Amino acid sequence: MGRSVYGTIVVNGSGCMDQRSKVGNQANPQTAARRHEAELAEAILDYLSEYPHSTDTLEGIAEWWLMREQVRVEVSALVRVLGQLVERGLLEEIRGGENPRYRLRPRSGPEA
Repeated sequence: MGRSVYGTIVVNGSGCMDQRSKVGNQANPQTAARRHEAELAEAILDYLSEYPHSTDTLEGIAEWWLMREQVRVEVSALVRVLGQLVERGLLEEIRGGENPRYRLRPRSGPEA
């Protein structure tokens, strides 16, 4: 999720970018807290499904289990967003080597 002067940019479940206005994005704090708690529970269970014999402290779970799951989610969302930005002509994908690199697409024309 990113911020813009117009509101919050989000990547929805289908990987599409969406923009929510600041006015329309005022969710009930209790609903938002429950949603966040459900996401934490899902991240913990995802981690334990991969590492079922893991044990850790509160601090270890926060630092290792949840951060690991968050990075995994962010990377998969980032892959979709980068693809969308390339398709829209805003970024350029540079192939060569093992992994592609991305940069702002050079402008062409008189204003370049």
